[in-house]
This record gives sequence, structure tokens and C-alpha cells, in this order.
Amino acid sequence: MNKMIFSMFFIFLASCSAMSWVVVNDEREISPGIYKVKLGGNSFSTSKDMLNKLNSYATKVCGKDNYKYSFDRKEEEQMYATGGTFYSMGKPVIEATVTCKK
Repeated sequence: MNKMIFSMFFIFLASCSAMSWVVVNDEREISPGIYKVKLGGNSFSTSKDMLNKLNSYATKVCGKDNYKYSFDRKEEEQMYATGGTFYSMGKPVIEATVTCKK
């Protein structure tokens, strides 16, 4: 019985950790070697998840350790309004400029 409860608890924890996701919503090269990127996540995404995805994207377009980035916007959650009332969507967003080193 204890093994079954432990197994179910472990499966629950594993599925909760898999709920965090981060995607590149928008990316464009604004000039040679300079990219604007917008990342979005869900309410389970952490700042560390977002930075890992940004580093992964920058490595893909510039090469390993051949980039720097600056944040244009970093929000832990997005807000929307309906009928004059604001609601939190709980979805983090990062907009950044990635510059490849020469």
C-alpha cells in the first residue's frame, strides 16, 4: 500500500514539473547579427526557465558563448481587463534583443 501511494505521489510530482513550458513567440532579425525575440511561458514557468530558453535561442542563432542580450521587457505576469476589472493571466513574458559578438 505504501509503495502504491509513493508511486502515485512520484507520478504526480513528475507530471507537475512537466507542466512548465516556454516558447519563442516571435523572433526577427532587425539587422545583421541583431535579433528581437519574444518568449512566453505559462503560470508554471520560472524566470530560470525563461532565461534557459533565451540562452538556448541565442546559442542557436549566434553560437555558444558568442552573444549578449538585453531585456526590452520582462514581466512576471500579464494582465488583461474586462469591463474595467483587471485579471492576471499568470503568464510570464520576456522581450529581449540578442546581439551576436563579431
